[in-house]
Amino acid sequence: MDAVGAVRYCELMKEVKYRTQVVHRILVGEATTGFMQTNVEVIYLQFRKILELIAFGSLVASLDAYAKARADYSRDWHASRVLKAVAAIHPDFYPRPVTQHKVQNQRHTAELRKYEGDYLSKDDFETLYDLCGGLLHSQNPYGKALKYEVHLDAAQGWGMKIRNLLNAHELRLINEDQFYLIQMGSADAGPTYNLFQRFSEDNQELEG
Repeated sequence: MDAVGAVRYCELMKEVKYRTQVVHRILVGEATTGFMQTNVEVIYLQFRKILELIAFGSLVASLDAYAKARADYSRDWHASRVLKAVAAIHPDFYPRPVTQHKVQNQRHTAELRKYEGDYLSKDDFETLYDLCGGLLHSQNPYGKALKYEVHLDAAQGWGMKIRNLLNAHELRLINEDQFYLIQMGSADAGPTYNLFQRFSEDNQELEG
């Protein structure tokens, strides 16, 4: 992924931030549709859009390889299908949440470590995507009633998992040791990226 691709990825992450702000405003009562059921539907619509943005971010990260497998990638909108297609050619595509730690070292002053908290895993991704689909389709009047209150209560947890996944994450490039550190930034700031070369004792070159 060149600089153009990195900028495009950050634009997708900026849209994620806007959509999470919509969710937050509804959950804290700063915005409402005037009806609890439609509040829930708006929230889960944002979640579904966010999941699709994460999926298309993965597409951007592996655009050349993905284009070989799917010539119509620009028209592919189904998030779970995109995930499976990208995983088939780049198994390590999923965002990897990290934290930054200061270290005392002659070669570098900080290092990235795996985030150990609760975040949106790939299994969570599939679960939430299916849940969004169920909430956004018209309800069968003869079927089991949707428990909107339960889904409203669960929304804060889903939002937290998404934030923890993306707040600071590694974006892996296919067949390369390099990766991008993506930082979502404060509420009013746009996402940023930095290109890093993985460091090890056998690899004496460190770029960032």
